[in-house]
Order: sequence, then structure tokens, then C-alpha cells
Amino acid sequence: MKKPRLLLCMLALATFAIFTACDDDDEGTIGGDGGGNNVNLAPTTLSGRDMTVVVFDGTAPFGTNGTYTISFDTDTTHTILDETGQQVGTPGTYTYTRGADDDATITFQDGRSAAIITSDLFFNTANSGTIDSSDGTGTESGDFTLQ
Repeated sequence: MKKPRLLLCMLALATFAIFTACDDDDEGTIGGDGGGNNVNLAPTTLSGRDMTVVVFDGTAPFGTNGTYTISFDTDTTHTILDETGQQVGTPGTYTYTRGADDDATITFQDGRSAAIITSDLFFNTANSGTIDSSDGTGTESGDFTLQ
């Protein structure tokens, strides 16, 4: 009689463990909040959108403050505009990689040079967050807004 009870208790504990470990996340992400409410705020693409960046810190060759806009013309090309709307440099290319947890990475290359800048985005909302950029020499930090 003790063996069937022990087996029944073990089965009940195993069932309990399975159902409480399930995060009930229909979004396909790992580590949900148990209610299926995990939403990755990073967009799937930047094509056709503009990103306004307000710089609050930087080291050479980046600026230490100021505002600029990046126009993501297509899925692979971008243009940078200064505060007055004037184009800075030549249009270049970019690669956008959406992360799993409200983050993304953009790798930019200028149209004339081999300069590569990597920017890490952290989304606070679907249209804003912080940006940290580096070219391997200097860094820049700021806030961004997507339009």
C-alpha cells in the first residue's frame, strides 16, 4: 500500500513542478512573466523611419552633446542629418539586428570610408530608449526617439 501512495505523491509533485515552471508565454520568448505579456519593444525593421538622437556624453571622434537624425531610407541604407536638417557625410549602409529583450544593434558604415560604428539600442518604449555607440576608438551615449 505504501508503494502506490509514494508513486502517487511523486507523480503529483512532478505534475506540480511542470505546471509551475511553465511561463505561459505565447510570444515564443524565454523567461516570460507568467501571463504571456512579454513584448519585445524593439521594432522588426527601421526601414522608412527616422531616429532622432540627443547626445549627452561622448569621446572623440564623437561629439559630447547635440542632436542629429538618422533616416533609415531602406532596409540597408541610411542618411544622417544635423540639427538644421543638413546631410552629414554621404549616405551609408547599415545592418539592424533585433535582440530578444527590448534591445537591438545597428552596425553603420559610412558611404565614403571604411569607418564602422556599432550602436546598441535599449528600448524603454516602442519608440524611444537609449543608444550607446562606438567606433572602436571613441564612444557616444544618448537618448533616441523613433518617428
